[in-house]
Amino acid sequence: RAGFLVVAAPRPGPASEAAALVERLRRDGLPLRAALVNQVTTVAAVSSAALAVAASSADQAQHEVLAHYGRTVARSAAERRDVEPLTRLDVPSVRIGRVPGGLTDLDSLSRLVGRVEQ
Repeated sequence: RAGFLVVAAPRPGPASEAAALVERLRRDGLPLRAALVNQVTTVAAVSSAALAVAASSADQAQHEVLAHYGRTVARSAAERRDVEPLTRLDVPSVRIGRVPGGLTDLDSLSRLVGRVEQ
């Protein structure tokens, strides 16, 4: 099944541009397969209670790790807000975390598209 795959970075400008492209594809009656938000910050969910317990007995190095985790959670939340113009358009979407080595050629893009098709 042929169609467009709209790709955006998780930042306001690229997400708005991708949303405009989705709207244009729909307006022109062109097939749209999905929207892909690439290079997102992924973070495992940890409960507030578990973080509080960890912080209560943490040494300085562990506090630095917990602070880094907090910044990563905040970054992920900001990225989700930044792509809202795209996700509000009710188009199938996939969030892809950072890929080691990035997307540099057709082979790496093909592997990524294979993940989208699943």
